[in-house]
Amino acid sequence: MHHIHCKHNKAFIEQSLRCNEIQDESTQAICTSLKTKKALENPNLYYNSIESERVIAIGNMLERNRAIKHLNIGYNKVGIEAVRAIGKSLISNIRLERLHLNDNKINDVKEIAEWLKVNKTLKVLNLDSNKIKDAESIGEMLKSNKDLQELNLDYNDLKSKGAVIISDVLNINRVLEMLDLTYNNIRDIDARAFGEVIKRNKTLTRLSIDRNLISNGVKGELKHMPK
Repeated sequence: MHHIHCKHNKAFIEQSLRCNEIQDESTQAICTSLKTKKALENPNLYYNSIESERVIAIGNMLERNRAIKHLNIGYNKVGIEAVRAIGKSLISNIRLERLHLNDNKINDVKEIAEWLKVNKTLKVLNLDSNKIKDAESIGEMLKSNKDLQELNLDYNDLKSKGAVIISDVLNINRVLEMLDLTYNNIRDIDARAFGEVIKRNKTLTRLSIDRNLISNGVKGELKHMPK
């Protein structure tokens, strides 16, 4: 068991507890500590055994601790409850800039998309490896959010329909700088929709659509598209 006794340390900036198989009791202790440690900016809880009930505690912590800028709770398999608990905090937390929720079985992104429509601080969102299919919600969020700069949707299931929806939105969105759509089962005919994005969108500087069902010919077309 990994108990954290640092309630009175106000100087912590970064705390990494990744890959520790932390159990529920320790997670609660960490969250209690984080509520009072106002200087902590980058807690890293990647790849532990945090369960749904304790994600609620993390969400409550985020609402109270306004110093946190970067939170990583990737690879904890907590599911949609993570979205509800963490997403709610995105409305009141005015400092969080980077959020990693990758590999958490979050296949329903409607709620997090709604919260991100009003969030003004988040710059980086990592949702890779969540089996997401709901490109409509992602698209609506990208239409409304004026601050998100990097979005990782690698290893989901957006498919060609999702590629069309997202490429259409990127003809409007002028904030996003990086988009990763690697491993999303996108096909040739719909991958070409990104051609117009590459020509018109001067803000998007990194677009990854590797490891999809795209032929080398179409990859070549996109690669040599004038920017």
